[in-house]
Amino acid sequence: MPRRYDLGALARSSGQRRNRVGIRPIGSRSADTDALRVIIVGVIDGGAEERAALLMAARGAQSRLTNDDLGFRDAMRQFRTSQDTRLGRAKGAIVGFVNRVIARFDGRWVQAVKAAIDIDISTVAQASDLQPTAALIVQKITAGIQGLASDVADGIEAGLISLIVSGGTAKAQATLLLERVAKARKAAGRAAKGEMEALNAVLNEFRQTQAGITEYEWWTREDERVRGNPGGPYPKARPSHYARHGQVFAWARPPERGHPGQDYGCRCVARGIVRIRAEAVEPAPSRARAAGLRAVAGELGLSI
Repeated sequence: MPRRYDLGALARSSGQRRNRVGIRPIGSRSADTDALRVIIVGVIDGGAEERAALLMAARGAQSRLTNDDLGFRDAMRQFRTSQDTRLGRAKGAIVGFVNRVIARFDGRWVQAVKAAIDIDISTVAQASDLQPTAALIVQKITAGIQGLASDVADGIEAGLISLIVSGGTAKAQATLLLERVAKARKAAGRAAKGEMEALNAVLNEFRQTQAGITEYEWWTREDERVRGNPGGPYPKARPSHYARHGQVFAWARPPERGHPGQDYGCRCVARGIVRIRAEAVEPAPSRARAAGLRAVAGELGLSI
């Protein structure tokens, strides 16, 4: 079970006298989004040879004037089977990718805490803490790719059948196939971006709540694409993330549509708030919590 600790108490024990401090927000990396997109495209797009086989089967079906042609059905079945095979091969790459993303996030998290309160938490923020979460993330990404691959195959099949029965030319069939592939690659880009924002949100919430952080400030990217920005393309978007920028929320009480990064397309991040000197009298910590705090402080070379 992941070890929990209290950054505020550790900061107090180190002699810090500030009331509170914010931890630098940790956002997703565009390089990670690009890497995941490559994995997704590799699964859903079979390449020129598979597309050529589909076109040949479609032309054969058209020459026999039937969309129930065995050759075309077999070709589509083979296309779907190839997608499944590529997804099976990609699972190892997905596992490695997620583990690398988590490792980089943790390195940035340790640096952010060090910069904020001058405490090195690398000995207590262990990669093993996130193993169960990583497994679920891999499962989610894999299921998402599988769903996208199925949608791509369905779109290609429906489009080619429509051209077969309407007498579409070979050029029209080839054009449709290329358009479907281009559309699929764009969808892969959107899917990769969404998965990375969601993964980043999960990691931020896990590491912050593990460290006893109960509140955060909502931080946007501060650009025109922020939902609700009066000068941007989505001025009437609700809830307005533009209005939420800088507002304080509790991890235990998610706002409408979730915490930063959880809603579809949300690029916002949570800036964790470490309460060092409470403004009100705090209740005494429980015996178990106090013992755990002493153990963590001992590992960090602090006395409480």
